[in-house]
Amino acid sequence: MSTQDKHETHHKKTNGCLGCFVTSLLILFLSPILAILGIAFCCYYVVYIEPNWVRVQRVVIDQPELAEALSGIKIVQLSDIHTINRVRELENRMVEVTNALEPDIILITGDFITKREGFEPCMEAISRLKANIGIFSILGNCDTSIGKYQWKQGGKQAGMSMLIDERISVDLPDDRRLWLLGLNNHSRNEPYLKRLMRGIKKNDAVILMDHDPENIETNSMFDIDLVLSGDTHGGQCGVRWIRQFYGWKSKYLDGLYKLRETYLYVNHGIGWHHKPARFLCWPEVTLMTFVSNGHGTRVKEPEKAEGEYELSELQMFLKDIWKKIDTSKISQIIRKEDMEE
Repeated sequence: MSTQDKHETHHKKTNGCLGCFVTSLLILFLSPILAILGIAFCCYYVVYIEPNWVRVQRVVIDQPELAEALSGIKIVQLSDIHTINRVRELENRMVEVTNALEPDIILITGDFITKREGFEPCMEAISRLKANIGIFSILGNCDTSIGKYQWKQGGKQAGMSMLIDERISVDLPDDRRLWLLGLNNHSRNEPYLKRLMRGIKKNDAVILMDHDPENIETNSMFDIDLVLSGDTHGGQCGVRWIRQFYGWKSKYLDGLYKLRETYLYVNHGIGWHHKPARFLCWPEVTLMTFVSNGHGTRVKEPEKAEGEYELSELQMFLKDIWKKIDTSKISQIIRKEDMEE
């Protein structure tokens, strides 16, 4: 090898080593910056993007009585709007998405407000919803700061029928009929359901609105075709082992379940409560259709209790981190800002 060749080889090696060194420095320098940016984007996404990203969830329920009565009828379920003190973009988006579906019946399963200042703006948003047959609703546990009479009057002015331990017979085309039942929050449902179910025939189509999905254990003992609930917000997270850090505990967290001969559908809700975040658990407008002896949406198994899962060391570590974040000043500031807007 000539001297010139040796020099060129040495020069290439030197440049190669220098290039590797510079690349390593760049990676070392940029990695924490990219990690910080990634974490910042994730935080921004779960707090500001997904909680305002209202999506339509289409559900098909295989139930003969409902299929016969509701053939060609579009039913939309809304839940847990949690208006704070003004009409936000979230409520406007809910109205826009719902009306675009051109529903015949809209059913709202409680928790309209987070605090009483949200009553009037929430009713204003509700008044812009359009349904060919009607809008029917019940109260949730967060709605108790407003009296029942005020809810009745406010609902009526907004074009909505509020069912508080009441039932209504909805007349449909071709002499069909649907019974809608609405329960208030009770420690025991049996006495109220016995009264509401009196006179309803076994083959009648019956939908019960009950804010708390845990009541399905009792509700399924009656001849009810479908129970619509909310309350859980779907856990506000679509990943179970992350969701447990949020503190949401329910056997019936979201989606379609069946107990005995009664179906239960649990809506994700529109708004949030306590924790201003959603991840893979979008605000939901549910469009329901009914079939007989067809292929319906898959029925889910109830969630296991938290104690039935063994947490790994990583999960325990992350749970501890989440607890610290959730009680931090930054989290408190975000909640305060959202409440004051």
